[in-house]
Amino acid sequence: LEGAKYKYVIKAFNANSFILSDESNEVNIPFADTDNDGIPDDKEKELGLDPNNPDTDGDGISDLDEVGDINNPTNTDGVDKIDALDDDSDNDGISDKDEIKYGLDPKDSSDANKDNDGDGVSNIDEIKAGTNPNDKTQNVLDINLSKNSIVIHHNRTDYVSFQLSSYYDDKVTLDINSKNDFLDIQKDWSNPIEVDKYKDKNLTVGLKVKDDVSLSNDVLLFSLEDEHNHKITKELNVTILEKYELYIPKGWSLKSLPTNQTVDAYSFRNSTILWKWDKSEKNWLAWSPDSDIRQKIIDNSIELFYTIKPSEGFWIKSEKDYTKNFEGDIYGFEKINLTQGWNLVGVGKDITVDEINDVAIKYIWLYRDGKWMLWGKSLAQDNYKKFEKIKTIKAGEGFWILSNKP
Repeated sequence: LEGAKYKYVIKAFNANSFILSDESNEVNIPFADTDNDGIPDDKEKELGLDPNNPDTDGDGISDLDEVGDINNPTNTDGVDKIDALDDDSDNDGISDKDEIKYGLDPKDSSDANKDNDGDGVSNIDEIKAGTNPNDKTQNVLDINLSKNSIVIHHNRTDYVSFQLSSYYDDKVTLDINSKNDFLDIQKDWSNPIEVDKYKDKNLTVGLKVKDDVSLSNDVLLFSLEDEHNHKITKELNVTILEKYELYIPKGWSLKSLPTNQTVDAYSFRNSTILWKWDKSEKNWLAWSPDSDIRQKIIDNSIELFYTIKPSEGFWIKSEKDYTKNFEGDIYGFEKINLTQGWNLVGVGKDITVDEINDVAIKYIWLYRDGKWMLWGKSLAQDNYKKFEKIKTIKAGEGFWILSNKP
């Protein structure tokens, strides 16, 4: 009875006769329409639509609006599926959903190659790029740096890889500058750069710290522009590790470093052995670049050390005069943490003894140029008079402090 129209007549009976009522008006028996989209379930099934979903292809347009005449459903592109089953009804490369989103016509294939915002990029290319085809302020260029900061070194060239991308075939101009002019920029490409639509252009730039730069940070500025005056800029923060030279004379010397350093077989290779005082455990630690000497250290139940911290002093014995280069975050003189008793320490810059003068410090001993120097609260005794009094301590020197309390 679904979907039909009927009229009815009521008959009344008694023992001898019957009476007929007047004929009724037409009565509609409705179609079954589970999703209430205006198309009968049996017709949806016939057309391949989902009777439980008023928008079978999920494009934001109802099945009824897309089907039109249920006996002659609309097929805009004339290909394969009817519109209600086709997520790109006009077959222009833009989904119906996006066409509705950006105010385009899902039944007009010509609007894909139009340029609604007049920025030189077609609607379809902007939509594929993820930009609004109605907003000319959005960029269709990108510079992918993969990270926003790097660390670079002195005395070598460090390289940064990155990708350029554009959402149409074009030629672009890329400028890279050092904001503080601390870096020499080396590139193996030249402008203009040809970029293929939807394909990353891989490039590499070399960075070399200029000779007169010691420690500082810089910012690398990337500026990309295309022929349609689209522009994009990116910044890369650059940390320049400070270079530091430590002169190590032949024989024994007392040294310190202004940077955290890992000690390995290549460290201090012109030296024989290093000794470090553990002020907490009150014992000696040792290291040697020579594997045989390291084994002897172990055999004598002496612990090896593998790092030197900026505030630590150490003894070192060298076979010849040489200069060792280090890089890292340079530690200046802020505060030396002392324990009660003897402390073998160092500082990251030249200081005067007045800068570390503390009521807890009884003596400071310094070994410089093969002889001991001394500073103390009271040096009146005769046995102290032969020592030169310390006035300054140089960066890179280690020294002993005797403290009465922590």
